[in-house]
Amino acid sequence: MEIEKTCQTSRVLTETAVIVEPSWTEQIRMAPACEKSNRDIMTSDLESEIALTRAKNAEAALLDEKYRAEQYLNIVSEMLVIVDVNEKITMINRRGREILGYKEGELIGQNWFNTVVPRKGREKKRKVFHTMLVGEDTDFGKSEDLLITKHGEHKMLELGNTLVEDPAGQVSGVLISGEDNTEMRKARELLQHSQLLASLGEMTAGIAHEVNNPLGSILLYSELMMATNSPPEIKQDLKIIHEEAKRATKVMTDLLAYSRREKSSVRRLDLHKILGKMLDMRQYTEKIKNITAATCFQDSPLCVKGDSSHLLQLFMNLMLNAEESLVEAGGGTIAVSTCEEGDWAKVSVSDTGVGIPSENLNHVFYPFFTTKRIKNGTGLGLSTCYSIVTDHNGLIHAENNSEGGATFTVELPLAAARKRTRQQQTRGAAMATPPPEYADQGGNNGDR
Repeated sequence: MEIEKTCQTSRVLTETAVIVEPSWTEQIRMAPACEKSNRDIMTSDLESEIALTRAKNAEAALLDEKYRAEQYLNIVSEMLVIVDVNEKITMINRRGREILGYKEGELIGQNWFNTVVPRKGREKKRKVFHTMLVGEDTDFGKSEDLLITKHGEHKMLELGNTLVEDPAGQVSGVLISGEDNTEMRKARELLQHSQLLASLGEMTAGIAHEVNNPLGSILLYSELMMATNSPPEIKQDLKIIHEEAKRATKVMTDLLAYSRREKSSVRRLDLHKILGKMLDMRQYTEKIKNITAATCFQDSPLCVKGDSSHLLQLFMNLMLNAEESLVEAGGGTIAVSTCEEGDWAKVSVSDTGVGIPSENLNHVFYPFFTTKRIKNGTGLGLSTCYSIVTDHNGLIHAENNSEGGATFTVELPLAAARKRTRQQQTRGAAMATPPPEYADQGGNNGDR
């Protein structure tokens, strides 16, 4: 019984052991398979970790390469823009954003032509762009073109174009590079204008005396003959001769005044007093010509250092110019406003007249340039204004109003402002002879 019990117990224990775990012989048989399985798992994990590390390293390298590429693009002194085949901006560097006045990301995805290319000539430039993409136009030389900034200013840039290809070798867009030549263009035009004025002064001094003598004789004898008992038709002819001689004399007088203007007597003065005197002098004329004058002066005095007679002539010429524009329009309003901007006294004379043709904006301050229909237009009024403003170290510019008419703006250094050189007086659109594309409106205006 004892032996049988023991055997039964042993059998139960043995059966239980088989259920719990394999026997030692089975463990030996299964060991290689378990070891291989564990080794495979470890190898797979290691390979995944290596692949992940490589991917992270590659991503870091790409980011580093992208950062360095962006740094290279941003330190370039020229504007760089990539425009794709759909005319969308896909890349623009820091210098390009500075020139056009946009923040990072604002231009990405925008249509290049609709956003920064002026309306005038836009379709022609768009056509050239697409002929470049298909290889029909291979002349990629640089050219000067106007671009519009975010704030509506016009910038003159020297632009170049280069085709961009994708990894498959297909044309994917155009790289546009540009250098801002706006200030250089202004300086060149101002120099040319100054040289023209200097030549005019020398010429006038030489011929005025010789021309005035015969004109005086014509005036004298025509007056004497009109006093005789000549037939009416003869008197009418004599009247025409006399009027034309008077007009020629006025031209020569204006030329002499223009070329031999007396040396300025500079003192501190309030522009409001000069403008008030000018408006009083023109009050009667404006009334009979159906012209209304409106003023908007700042409350405090607007003091500059200058010659009162020359500045009175400056604003009188601008007023006359506006009046003549309104006469053509059948009447209207002239608005004279003043304000301080930093170290500058700013005076604007606006009218609701016919405006300035865009092709004339580049010439309105040139001597003898006029589109007046009236007989006594000599083309020296605005040129004289330019010279007076220049003598006072100031700036003058003209522009069309969006609602019609034109505005002439004069900027003079305040009496308390620190002294500047001409090179320091560059202020945005304040230029005497802007390119003709700077105006979008048409029309005609006085000496314009």
